[in-house]
Amino acid sequence: MAVALSLLFDAGTSDVIERIWRALSAAEISSDMLDLGYPPHLTLVVADDEALLPAFAGSLNDLAPLVPRQVRLGGVSGFPGTSVVYLECDGDLADVHRAAADCVPLESIRPYYRPGAWTPHVTLQTAGDPVAAAAVAKAHWSGGMVAVPVRLELAAFVPVEVKDGVNLFYM
Repeated sequence: MAVALSLLFDAGTSDVIERIWRALSAAEISSDMLDLGYPPHLTLVVADDEALLPAFAGSLNDLAPLVPRQVRLGGVSGFPGTSVVYLECDGDLADVHRAAADCVPLESIRPYYRPGAWTPHVTLQTAGDPVAAAAVAKAHWSGGMVAVPVRLELAAFVPVEVKDGVNLFYM
C-alpha cells in the first residue's frame, strides 16, 4: 500500500472542491476523487512502502508548526501528458514539504512528490478526459480562494485508511 501525508482544508474550501468533483461525476467525465472516499486535500508526500508509516507518524507534531495558516487556490491546470486536472496552490509550503520529504529516504518517495519536482495542487481528477474536466472545473470555479489547512493527516491507500493525524489549531 502507498502512504501519503496530506493537508485537509476548512469546511468551506472542502465544500467548493467537492462541488467540482460532483460536477465532474454528473458530467460523466470522472468520479475518481469522489470514489476515493477521502476529503479534498493537498498531498505533501507519497511513498509506496507502508513500512514508512512509523517514520511519518513520528514526524506529525514536528511538521504541524510548519504548515502555513493559509494557501491560495488558483487556476485550473493539468499535468501534461496525463489525465490529472487540479487546482493550483500558492502558499509558503516549501518548508513543510521539505521536512515531510526528509522523514524518509528520498528514493522511497514517488518522483513527482520529491523536492524540486513537487507541484502543490488539489487534485480534481486523476482519470478521465482532461480537456472536458478542465472545462467543467472552470465553469464551477470562481478562479481563486483562500484555503485554511485544518489537519495534517497520514493515510494509506487504496482504499484510503487514515492512520494518524494532527489538528492544526491556529485558526
